[in-house]
Amino acid sequence: MKILIRGDSAYSREEIMAWCESQREIDYVFGLAQNSRLIQLSQSIKYRASQEL
Repeated sequence: MKILIRGDSAYSREEIMAWCESQREIDYVFGLAQNSRLIQLSQSIKYRASQEL
């Protein structure tokens, strides 16, 4: 059985992600709160995605 754990930015902590990584058959997706560094890092990805449409 595969388990998917989803959570918002309140759950995106190193300890929780490390635990998920150590478990077999568990995938996880945690949202991250928007911040200037993430916006900067995502600009080129967003641009390339818009060019593929």
